[in-house]
Amino acid sequence: MKVGFKKTKKGFEYTGDLNDCIYYAEKRLIQLEQNLPYVTKRFLEEQKRYDTLKRSIENCKRFIIVAKKEIQERLFDIEENENKGKGTENERNN
Repeated sequence: MKVGFKKTKKGFEYTGDLNDCIYYAEKRLIQLEQNLPYVTKRFLEEQKRYDTLKRSIENCKRFIIVAKKEIQERLFDIEENENKGKGTENERNN
């Protein structure tokens, strides 16, 4: 016979004999508690990886913005220097 339990809005529901369900729940609790340190360690490792990834994404976005501004400034400086060298038509004729 299948035994088990589940959480509901009103409390808990179980199938099968109540004593068997309690035994099943106690065994399950031991397994879950034994897995907790491993899962916690993995969670913390993945949390660090996640934080590093998010930081890297932000750094890339910021770099792109700064680099594009740098290119615009360089192009502006080049255009400015070219315009200074050409002068106006009257300045060249005098």
